[in-house]
Amino acid sequence: MTTPNILNFDITESKQWEGIGPHPSYIETTRLFVLQPEIDASLEALGMTEARDMAVRLHGVAFIDQLRKAMKLPVKVFNTACVYFHRFRLDYADDKYGWQDASTAAVFAACKVEDIYKKAKEVACASHNLRTYEKLQPDDQFLNPAINNMLGLERLMLEASRFDFRTRHPQELVMILCKLLKVDKEVAHKAWNMTLDIHRTWTPLKQTISTMALAAIELAARLCKLDVDKLFSSDAVDWKLLRSPRHLVMETMNDLLELYTGYRGSTVVGKDHNPDEFVTIRLDLNRDPASRRLNAPHRQLGMLPDVLFASNTVASPATPQTPTKLSPREMETPVGLIASRGSATLRFVLDPKSAIDERVMQASYLKPQMELVEQKVWAVHNKTTGDWIDVRRGRNGLPIMNKDGLPLDEEGRALRIQNVEEVRKQLSARGKR
Repeated sequence: MTTPNILNFDITESKQWEGIGPHPSYIETTRLFVLQPEIDASLEALGMTEARDMAVRLHGVAFIDQLRKAMKLPVKVFNTACVYFHRFRLDYADDKYGWQDASTAAVFAACKVEDIYKKAKEVACASHNLRTYEKLQPDDQFLNPAINNMLGLERLMLEASRFDFRTRHPQELVMILCKLLKVDKEVAHKAWNMTLDIHRTWTPLKQTISTMALAAIELAARLCKLDVDKLFSSDAVDWKLLRSPRHLVMETMNDLLELYTGYRGSTVVGKDHNPDEFVTIRLDLNRDPASRRLNAPHRQLGMLPDVLFASNTVASPATPQTPTKLSPREMETPVGLIASRGSATLRFVLDPKSAIDERVMQASYLKPQMELVEQKVWAVHNKTTGDWIDVRRGRNGLPIMNKDGLPLDEEGRALRIQNVEEVRKQLSARGKR
């Protein structure tokens, strides 16, 4: 299931290609951001429930974090791997792959994107050693099937990302803002950890690094009982340059609060605080008149979730349910975007404007060309029913008459008409011409 995109349409479905000549090919365009309604539509199309989605997402990201620490990789690999893992899950159902295998492939792809040299056998060996008590070496032949599976999933992840290698890392901006605002190390450290917890949600696909950084700093400041209004009214930062609307910051904090209140045991920051603290912060946000005023137009559109009307009860377990593991015989091999198109060509275009221009020019050649031709026909009008009955014509285009001089219909039956003499005169005149 691809991420909804107006450029990723199928020409055969739009009836612009009639099957004559070669297929005009498919076009997939990259999108740096994905809206929440599009994420919900993709998960619904895959048959993914909310509980199942949360379980696979949290366990997959947790395994990415464990694999990163085991291989001593930088945090930018964790950020990129989580984004690839989330995009991959929007296109493929979770019953087509193992979530641990997908997490391993995401880390391997992130190492390549971030220019960190790691061999496939090293990543596969580290993943195997984390999952089992049997410790292997990278050169062990037992890892060959796992390596081949990881390389196949890596190719599917690159297709799911539309070969878009742009990455975003909010940690650097968090540290810069903390230094400019002169906050304590405790707040800075907590904000840093919140950027890791942000990647356990869908926020990295929806928001910019400035929005994620501001949400992490504000939520960390509220947990540390700081004056948020005084903190964000400082002249040390030009807030207009960040270009982060308030409702987007509120949405990011809403995603984090839902994660902390429902699954705080699977997070970095949530397990160090009491759930009542997050409920108190949510109530404070509900009483904020500025947030209510800024979120009102956005809430009426119904496009993004609103923290003001979120439930304050903790109704979900602290630890998500562990997703079931499928054996190799039960698991189906996922089909990539290229293979799903059949014999038609699938191209990935980075510039959306170029794709639109190409489709517009292509559509002008695929339009069926119609020509209006005026042709005279012979027909008899039935005054009783009001219908017109076509008259059978010969090769010369004239009506065929029987031996009694009456015209015949298409089925060969004689038609009795009142002006038969006039018709005979017209036919004789036509015949002389």
